[in-house]
Amino acid sequence: SVLPRMLQTLSLGMQRIALPEAARGEFLDTCFALQTAAMRGAAAPAPAAGESPETFATPQAASVVPASSELRIGTQLLRIFDLAGSRMTGRYRQALVRTGDWVAFRMADDQPLCGRVCNISKDSGKLLLANPDWDFAVLLHPAIIETQIREGKARVNSRVSLFNAAAEQALHRTPESGQVRPS
Repeated sequence: SVLPRMLQTLSLGMQRIALPEAARGEFLDTCFALQTAAMRGAAAPAPAAGESPETFATPQAASVVPASSELRIGTQLLRIFDLAGSRMTGRYRQALVRTGDWVAFRMADDQPLCGRVCNISKDSGKLLLANPDWDFAVLLHPAIIETQIREGKARVNSRVSLFNAAAEQALHRTPESGQVRPS
């Protein structure tokens, strides 16, 4: 129960001293992985000997199953859909989904959701999704979304922001085109 407050304090302190974003993300991703492992009662994944940052991650196939959990810090809620028993080595190559995409997907309980990819971890490839209509955010393992897309259970809905799409439509509706009447 103390760890979420401690991580929040650390994060704010790193922002205050202007620690580079990459270093902050790497540190907090490691803390998050350790916390998730502790919550599940599993041993924390240790880096492989001689691992190089250029390698790309693949989850170990044996006993890897999707698992759902939640992390609450004050009024903020993070719903986590991860792979229990997976051990990521190196960096994960993200190919099917990009930051800014609107993605329709399913959570562990088969609940359909549609959220915008706000961030993709450079190391783990995990996606952070949000939607203004939600009172939570979602952290999603990249192998889960890739599997759902291949099986037709998920899809990328839009690679264009809603604002850009609305602005484009507004620009095309001019008085000369006859679509907009002056008041």
